[in-house]
Amino acid sequence: ALRDIAAVQVKTGDKTGALQTLANALKAVDLIQDAQKKNMDQRDIADDQANAGDVPGALKTADLFLDTGWKSTVQEDIADVQAKAGDIAGALKTAGLMHKADIKSRALETVAETQIKAGDIAGAQKTADLIEDAHTKDGVQEAIAEAQTKAGDIAGAQKTADLIEDRDIKRPAQKAIDDAKKKAGGTNVAQAPAHPAASAPSQPPVAAGIVSDWLDKLD
Repeated sequence: ALRDIAAVQVKTGDKTGALQTLANALKAVDLIQDAQKKNMDQRDIADDQANAGDVPGALKTADLFLDTGWKSTVQEDIADVQAKAGDIAGALKTAGLMHKADIKSRALETVAETQIKAGDIAGAQKTADLIEDAHTKDGVQEAIAEAQTKAGDIAGAQKTADLIEDRDIKRPAQKAIDDAKKKAGGTNVAQAPAHPAASAPSQPPVAAGIVSDWLDKLD
């Protein structure tokens, strides 16, 4: 109920009131005995804090989690909010707090995707270098390569595609690059003229009249 009240306060522009309401909600959650429900409710409150603009408060809520997996998951939620709000530096800093490699990789993937959409290819490449999970890293590099291809940077796209280890992930990026290369090289390739089919030498016509005269003389 308190979270619903806070949501209404955020919509009406009462950010201060919303954050106070969420603080009260957090105190109420602390009394919950069921660990799973407590973790879920604390995560929801941290998300609400981040979406309300209180990232420091959300990070403090994340620090309440004793379980590394839960803490990293909440930190991932916060990093996602930061990235989508354009705070790339903040999102990267939050990702750096995570101790679960797979969750951290997902968070960095979201940051890289945001950078790609913004046209910051160089930034996305730097973010990709931070990703520990190989599959996630390949996926980000594939997205970067496709963005480079669309931007006309074929050489850069090829260089990025060459970093992709998974062949299945690399395939669409490489196809896009190859298609772009063909298009840039021109589709009307000069063809050698076809050799005319050798025709049988023409035979001199038989003069029917001459043959007829010759036969008449034999009679």
